[in-house]
Amino acid sequence: MLFKKNKEYENKQKVCPDCKNNWREGDLYCRYCGAKMTDPSYIEFEMQCIYGPPPMKRTHTCKECGYSWTTNNMIDREEYCPKCGGSAPYDVSEEELGW
Repeated sequence: MLFKKNKEYENKQKVCPDCKNNWREGDLYCRYCGAKMTDPSYIEFEMQCIYGPPPMKRTHTCKECGYSWTTNNMIDREEYCPKCGGSAPYDVSEEELGW
């Protein structure tokens, strides 16, 4: 049996229904606004070219459950734990990735 693409969601991106930021598979809470992830919204996928500071490696650790993850972004707006929704600021020690 061949896999059929769902044309309704082609070129669409899953986002949090509250803040419209990226939805990552497996997250129980939004990393950007802390909302419980129930049903995603879909928006048109837009390719963006961003110029700015180089990516930085940041480690987030949840103050409530202790879950930890690393990001490698130019700008890091993740503030909440994807497992429990608690506050998860990143470590102030930022390591430049370099290109």
